[in-house]
Amino acid sequence: MVEVGQICKKTCGREKGRYCVVVKDEGNFVRISGISKYLMCKDKRCNKKHLHPTNIKIELKGDSQADIEKSLRGGGVITRLGLEKISLNKEKRRKLENEQKVSRKNQKPKTKKKTADKEKKNKVKTEKVSKTKKKVKKETEPVKK
Repeated sequence: MVEVGQICKKTCGREKGRYCVVVKDEGNFVRISGISKYLMCKDKRCNKKHLHPTNIKIELKGDSQADIEKSLRGGGVITRLGLEKISLNKEKRRKLENEQKVSRKNQKPKTKKKTADKEKKNKVKTEKVSKTKKKVKKETEPVKK
């Protein structure tokens, strides 16, 4: 499924939607890496279930970050994936990342289950409130003789 040197896309977590390279296989987990200038994933350990493999595969010459960057640039992966280089200015990077987050939020439809749960909670609250109001009314009514 996921092999060393394969380009993958993250499907879960903070870096959802970013590309990465599989550097090392560790059972159910893999070591991934990327180039931060192109908004790729950071060097870290990741679950295989959180990766979606692409058809692109490169040959890694070493495990160091410099070797990974050379093989990514040499293989033409950056142009194939359509990644654009961003400046290292923190404000611009944050703005770009926030735009990506907003676009992801707009793509996710709300599930019906969550709205149904909220409606149930609201019904329970209104029932509790109406019961307490009835008790208060009974206590305040004058006794007729």
